[in-house]
Amino acid sequence: MLNLLATNGNLKMKSMLLTMIMITSAIAGCLGGDEEEATTSTSTSTSTPGSNCPTTGDALKIAFEVQDDYTNAEENPELLAAYLCEQLGMPVTLYKITSSGAAVEALRFGNAHLAFLDGGPAWMGWQLYDLGVLAADLKSDGRMSYDAHAWVLKDSEMATAHLDNDASTDPFALLQGKTSCHTGWLKSAGMLLPMGYLIGNNYTDVVGDVTDIESLRATIYNFFNANASIPDSGTPYYGYGGAVKCLSDGTGDVAFAKHSTIDTYCNNEVATDNEDWCLSLDQYVPLDKFGSSPSHMAMYNPTTMDTALQTKVQTALVGLDNKSILENILNNEYGMSATNANAHLGTYGAALEDVPGILTYFGGKYGINATDSTSTGTDDSGSTDTGTTDTNTCPTTGDALKIAFEVQDDYTNADENPAVLAQKICEEIGMPVTLYPITSSGAALEALRFGNAHVAFLDGGPAWMGWQMYDLDVLAADLKDDGRMSYDAHAWVRNGSEMAIAQLDDDPRTDPFSLLAGKTSCHTGWLKSAGMLLPMGYLIGNGYANVIGDPTDVESLRATIYNFFNTDASIPDSGTPYYGYGGAVKCLSDGTGDVAFAKHSTVDSYCNNEVASDNEDWCLSLDQYVPLDKFGSSPSHMAMYNPNTMNAALKAKVQSALVGLGNESYLENYDMGGTTYTGCYSLVSHQVDTTSAKNLCGSEILKNVLNNENGMAVTDAATHIGSYGDALEDVPGIMAYFGGKYAISNATAPAKRAIKVAFEIKDDYTNADENPALLAAHLSAKMGVDVTLYPTTSEGAALQALRFGNADIAFMDGGSAWLGWKEYGLAAMAADLKGDGRPYYDAHAWVKKGSAMANAHEDNDPSTDPFELLRGKISCHTGWLKSAGMLLPMGYLISNGYAQVQGDASDIDSLRSTINAFFDGSTSSASGTEASIPESGTPYYGYGGAVKCLSEGVGDVAFAKDSTIDSYCNNTAAEDNEDWCLALDQYVKLPAFGQAPSHPVMYNPARLDIQTRTAILSALLSLNDEIWVTEMNDDGADICYNMVTHAVNQDNQSVCEAYAWYENAEFGGSTFTGCYNMVSHQANQDNQSVCEAYAYYEDYGATVKAEYCYNKITHAVDSTSAKNTCGSEIMANILNTDGLIEVNTQVHMGTYSKALSSIPGIFAYYEAKYPSSGA
Repeated sequence: MLNLLATNGNLKMKSMLLTMIMITSAIAGCLGGDEEEATTSTSTSTSTPGSNCPTTGDALKIAFEVQDDYTNAEENPELLAAYLCEQLGMPVTLYKITSSGAAVEALRFGNAHLAFLDGGPAWMGWQLYDLGVLAADLKSDGRMSYDAHAWVLKDSEMATAHLDNDASTDPFALLQGKTSCHTGWLKSAGMLLPMGYLIGNNYTDVVGDVTDIESLRATIYNFFNANASIPDSGTPYYGYGGAVKCLSDGTGDVAFAKHSTIDTYCNNEVATDNEDWCLSLDQYVPLDKFGSSPSHMAMYNPTTMDTALQTKVQTALVGLDNKSILENILNNEYGMSATNANAHLGTYGAALEDVPGILTYFGGKYGINATDSTSTGTDDSGSTDTGTTDTNTCPTTGDALKIAFEVQDDYTNADENPAVLAQKICEEIGMPVTLYPITSSGAALEALRFGNAHVAFLDGGPAWMGWQMYDLDVLAADLKDDGRMSYDAHAWVRNGSEMAIAQLDDDPRTDPFSLLAGKTSCHTGWLKSAGMLLPMGYLIGNGYANVIGDPTDVESLRATIYNFFNTDASIPDSGTPYYGYGGAVKCLSDGTGDVAFAKHSTVDSYCNNEVASDNEDWCLSLDQYVPLDKFGSSPSHMAMYNPNTMNAALKAKVQSALVGLGNESYLENYDMGGTTYTGCYSLVSHQVDTTSAKNLCGSEILKNVLNNENGMAVTDAATHIGSYGDALEDVPGIMAYFGGKYAISNATAPAKRAIKVAFEIKDDYTNADENPALLAAHLSAKMGVDVTLYPTTSEGAALQALRFGNADIAFMDGGSAWLGWKEYGLAAMAADLKGDGRPYYDAHAWVKKGSAMANAHEDNDPSTDPFELLRGKISCHTGWLKSAGMLLPMGYLISNGYAQVQGDASDIDSLRSTINAFFDGSTSSASGTEASIPESGTPYYGYGGAVKCLSEGVGDVAFAKDSTIDSYCNNTAAEDNEDWCLALDQYVKLPAFGQAPSHPVMYNPARLDIQTRTAILSALLSLNDEIWVTEMNDDGADICYNMVTHAVNQDNQSVCEAYAWYENAEFGGSTFTGCYNMVSHQANQDNQSVCEAYAYYEDYGATVKAEYCYNKITHAVDSTSAKNTCGSEIMANILNTDGLIEVNTQVHMGTYSKALSSIPGIFAYYEAKYPSSGA
């Protein structure tokens, strides 16, 4: 083995250190542990469980520094214990400790299962006791660490060597003799990581006792020079800023700091916030990082926590989004992410272990007994072996690790034989590795499931199936060219579109996804991940779209797309112009579609190439493309395993071996310093293996066997396929489809569960037909599951029942439904139909013909705006806060800039002054006339009252619904029209302000799975199929009957229906008042009430022949069930509607929402109107 970067050797340092540790361990190793256990084993306190927190059974114990009393109750770690208890479904207790060392010892001896530690003690626990890491804190930039760098000035020889792309010039070697600027004594990025790296890679020897941390100071002065800056706290060059200042003002030649230091001090958005000593940014050059300093982490002992519990705890920590617990207890603002010790502590530990005396120093600092270590030995080169297997030796006996792989009978290219992968992993993990031949992804899953294999390499689809069906997990995943393990799926829209505006307006209540309803969509192809499965799964799962068709058949997805978007949706076949990522964006760019579904890098790939001629002809300028928030991430190829057949220790070894493949690169005839090298180069040790076969080098195995040129990174199933699975699980029939595609057995969708319907229930029903239990019984019969009623006392209680999962569906008014949509993410699945067969009515402004507004509306001149002409007029509203009569028109006028809110925008009463200010109200002028906002019972109240107000000349504009004029002034019988009605042509309606929705059926997408949701919708819509029929015998008589006298005469129908009362009518020159028949031309002596009471009845007195519930779809006749169980009767008596229709939230409440959102104080008003109590 040749070390390319060695200058002088220090082969004995590790051996001396570890030998000392081994000797002293016999004296003090166990005493500290026993004493700690004896003094703390009873210091436990039980967390206060939540509503779902068990109190019996084995407990998970968290090592934590607990105070006797908490001034701020939110800092009490009992809250963390309660959270974990609810998430894990097992008791969680606190194990009281007083230091990081005590926490490490508690994990070591099994007194605790979990502890939260900083990098130093965590590394000690990993190195000394094989403790592991479950998760780590995220920093503000989304990382779990910061990188340590040497910063030099642009014109220095170190910068030149770093930037010259010549591997033979080594900038780290050139640091020797320079003046170094450290952040302080024993600081991570400022001293420990860089010095550990320089010592470990043989740039310098330790000067002094290798077991004494003070030797580090002499080592620094020896390698750099005696002027090295190691500042104390409070001095000018202390800290990150001080180190860079030391470099910037010429005091030193190199500053050791973290990756973000220059930006923090010298690249602020406001230039005056930069430090005075800052040079221009291009003067600072960072050398390659020494390593990464890890964030605070959650540690555990693999020997006392089984794999299943590890996964549960890890998932609970990663899912912790309680801001109070994160900030007040864990001192963490950004959450946690899954990781492991090797990934989180690896480069940090690789540097630290070479710092002289670091174990002893940390042992003293953190109270850790640093005398127990692994056995050591020395190989024939004189270097230390810390218990790892000789990487050139592959054992052939003992239990074997089995890798499921599609193996060929013969390999034309021997380098592609997966046997080389098996040999490499064997060498790395120190146990036999064999191949388990499989012929499909499904066979690989079954091999993992039944323990015939331990590892398999799978794509996203089958991997998700294995995770969902068999609890398989992920070890590591392929890295892509950009260093990620996935690509993101986005909806791309045009800048200026309503979706783009909603995305960019920073208003959480404008939802760009809901605005996709009714648009033309551009997909990449049928069942493509980013182009169809991820976006449609997201839209279905979050309640934007409902499944149309059989939820177990993937073909239903096509109908669902056409229903949510429109029938012009582009679902192209291979080879057609709009196929693929480029095709989808082309479809958007040329105006064919309104939204393109593609991955995050698509626009750059086709329209942002360095060479402009490489861009597609159809590309628009880059600023014309706007991506909405991602739907989810499509995962890269991954290595899966079964936690039930691989223990934690072996898991860590295999992960390390897989990741290690990416740390090796094969060199051929590579010239360095006058010597030519051929062999496998280690990016970690900087050594070249010149003896092993080329095809055993990591880079070659990745390329030839695993079809991966970028390496692998450690991950887990929740992290790697979580958002992918969240979307996929809501695609209709996806499990059956994948089951067939990947030959996976028993790939069936989950069974539907029992459901609850929120409903206001009376103690007693005078009319039994109105009992909602009849609705529940109907739904239960149709779905084949139990359906029960969840009693509520108000719309607010129904909202909360949906929000917290106490009910699955609720029938709501428009206002409360809108509040639930905007505040809690509830969605609509269906809505009732009005008498005209629509699930809404339009809101209009009605004006008189000949008025300025009517003329502007009818002149076909877009420059004349009838809405602007409403300013200063007198308005007639239906009442205070009525939908069509106030909320919709005023919301429209405010949102479109016609009217400005007058007063407090958070107070609903500001609407009254806004109305009067815009119209001719008393607030706009001394002589102004207040708008008509009538109270119930007054002449101008309601729809008829508003139009009466207009008709009589009191007002200039009436706000009412689209059918109002016909309802009051266009009846079949003229006498049914109101006296105040004008001729119909005198009324002109302006364009609609929006639609007021009918009562929707609401649900919570976060709590109702797609299978159950679709079944509920189908059962509700089946009510439309049933109608109650009454057939009569032909044994009645046709009679003319008077409803006042109850007398019957023999008039035929035409005569019977021709009686009418006349007053002062002229007949043949005479004036007549009385009852006259215009068919028989006879007058009689009836008074007016009797005269107007004649009615003709056919088959009067006929007897009932048959009654039954008729199904219009199946044509089935049910003559045995009660009338009140028939669909038409349930809708009429319980739901007060003639029918139900499938809807989605945006289409049903979109224009209503747009208007309401502009009303001042509307949210506060509705929250008060629909309080949360009673849920």
